[in-house]
Amino acid sequence: MAKQALGSPWIELTDSERQECVALFVQLLRDTFAGRIDNYANEQVLYLSELDKENCVEVKTKLSGRKVDTLLEFRLADQVGHWYVYDVIIDSAGLVSNYHTQFAGIIRDHPYAGLVHKMKEKTLVVKVFETTTVQ
Repeated sequence: MAKQALGSPWIELTDSERQECVALFVQLLRDTFAGRIDNYANEQVLYLSELDKENCVEVKTKLSGRKVDTLLEFRLADQVGHWYVYDVIIDSAGLVSNYHTQFAGIIRDHPYAGLVHKMKEKTLVVKVFETTTVQ
């Protein structure tokens, strides 16, 4: 997902920069969505359909209940017997394409290092918030 979200600048990254990018992207996703999951604890996940495409699967679901009525599509790829999510579509908006648009805007105005700086700032703000509220 990080590779797709970053797009063509990924090609120019070193292995260590790629590892850093993936780690920051995972942290960004965790920070963005982990806090929201509890809001939907009592909602229903309805399985709608599954579409198999050569080593890929699209699983369509609906999150439904008092607080939410949202379509979710999970796109997974089979890599050597392990399934990996490569995109999540939420009410017709792709997570990867959303981040790609944001990242491209940042990289257009700043080099890749500017994107890394912004991602680190964002995760640092969440960590400071978690530290101050946990006490």
